Amino acid sequence: MKVSYPDLIGILSATEGLSLVPGGEERSMTRFCGESYRGYPCFKYTLPEGYDADCVSEICALQIIACKDAITVSAEGHGVLSVYPPGAKVSTAKFVLKGGFGLVRKCGLKILGRLTSYENYCVGMMKRHIDADTWYIANLAVDPLYQNRGLARKMLDPFFDYFDEIGSSAYLETHSASNVPFYEHFGFELVETGKLPGTDVTHYGMLRTPKR
Repeated sequence: MKVSYPDLIGILSATEGLSLVPGGEERSMTRFCGESYRGYPCFKYTLPEGYDADCVSEICALQIIACKDAITVSAEGHGVLSVYPPGAKVSTAKFVLKGGFGLVRKCGLKILGRLTSYENYCVGMMKRHIDADTWYIANLAVDPLYQNRGLARKMLDPFFDYFDEIGSSAYLETHSASNVPFYEHFGFELVETGKLPGTDVTHYGMLRTPKR
């Protein structure tokens, strides 16, 4: 059964410029993720055959599709934010069945193993810092042609206001040092750093505690 947060859904639906991403539209709403994440360090690990923008967009779509409780919003069709409620999980079986085999054909046999290894590393770090009421910021991307227009804030602020109201924390990870101060501006604190397995890619774990 899908977990429901009608009060949050109501807030998001009433926010000008935001729209909830319904099932079946995940791929169209993540179409720009591959270009948005171009040069992002973690893909040196998860895409052993080399960067492929189409593969990255597909991975982002599948992460939404395979998490039945994900709450995903679009900002004017040019930004996407996917947030997982406490306890939500990505179904590996659904990820594979809905597109994982296509990823293997396009991006090579190693990709599913790398994605699993990456996920295990991320979850291991996250579990050291979260509690049972922590939400997870799974994916935030803005079309490069529409960046620096406040779309990220437009998507993030309603969630953070809601988390503050209900007294919940939020967790995310990033692999870009320049993103750390960006998220600190929203109230996140850097709680742990590490290296992705067998690489020199730094993994930054960040936690935001409620502000009220």
